[in-house]
Amino acid sequence: MNRQRHCLYLLSQLLLLLIAVTAVRAQENPLSDCSFVSTGENEFFPLRPGIILTLEANVEDDEGDLELIQFIREVTDETREIALEIDGESVTVETRILEETNRVDGEIEEFSRSFYAHCEETGTVYVFGEEVDIYEDEEIIDHEGTWLAGVDGAQPGIIMPGEFVVGEKYRHENAPDVAVSEAENAEENVDVQVPAGSFTGGVRTVETDLLEPDEDPSEKIYAPGLGLIVDDSLELVSFSLGTSGSLADCTLVAEGENPYFPLRPGLTLYLEGEEEDDEGVIEQIRLVRQVLSGTKSITWEIEGESREDELAVIKDTKTVDGEVVEVSLSYYAHCEETDTVYLFGRDVDHLEDRRGRR
Repeated sequence: MNRQRHCLYLLSQLLLLLIAVTAVRAQENPLSDCSFVSTGENEFFPLRPGIILTLEANVEDDEGDLELIQFIREVTDETREIALEIDGESVTVETRILEETNRVDGEIEEFSRSFYAHCEETGTVYVFGEEVDIYEDEEIIDHEGTWLAGVDGAQPGIIMPGEFVVGEKYRHENAPDVAVSEAENAEENVDVQVPAGSFTGGVRTVETDLLEPDEDPSEKIYAPGLGLIVDDSLELVSFSLGTSGSLADCTLVAEGENPYFPLRPGLTLYLEGEEEDDEGVIEQIRLVRQVLSGTKSITWEIEGESREDELAVIKDTKTVDGEVVEVSLSYYAHCEETDTVYLFGRDVDHLEDRRGRR
């Protein structure tokens, strides 16, 4: 019996040790091992110029009136070089600039420019600082929360690890006396419905402001290939996927698994709805989209070089009240390096319905 208790005790201590190791593994912050780049495809925090995320929520103010809160994050095409010391060596890191705008009932309250870089070796995305403008009556009144890695003891923080492990904790912002926060990976394989659509395979994090320990933690949900879609009560209402790299650098293929536009032969989608025609008559509209098994070969030129590629063929068939009125063939290709899907052209046939419309 004593031996059994001893074994259980050892197992419990081993489990605690494993939990502790997991919790701090991401905090080791191996910056010296990283080759930093200003673009990258971290699954949940892609630094892809052109990504625009708009999140909104209706929230009650102190008097019980509803306010429309809006948050917009844009991955810009601008970069900034930041000089700092890593393990005693002076380095300069090119970072990507993200702009974030907070509005309440249309009036700007805060605008910030944050600086991020992607570690090629681990896929982790780090934040290197933030410039903050606080507004009142459309005028800047403060810069509270501004910090920069390498200045006044501030160091880069982890915004999203390359490998998401539930239970891991890591320093999110790392600027003493200005912005110090910790994030924990709380959940994976999250499915969520927001105004912008349904998203699967997401992850949830919980962030704690270490300078304001009495404040409630902030919960965020990130969608694969896109980024932030839930921030406490704020939910994604619209987005732009952006572009990554040059088309000339892409290996183009006719099949691919972009999470929002898969080129998968045999995939068939059915969309139905109602529309009112010019005479006020309600019509039943149906669109059938099919990814065909055949491909289209093209020879084309980009940046002065000729190349040949195979394109996926997608057939769209539109019917009105059961009659086919339009058939189109569209030609797409998937970039293996970035998962971006490109449209190369479309052939459209308009057919007359029984009323003689085209």
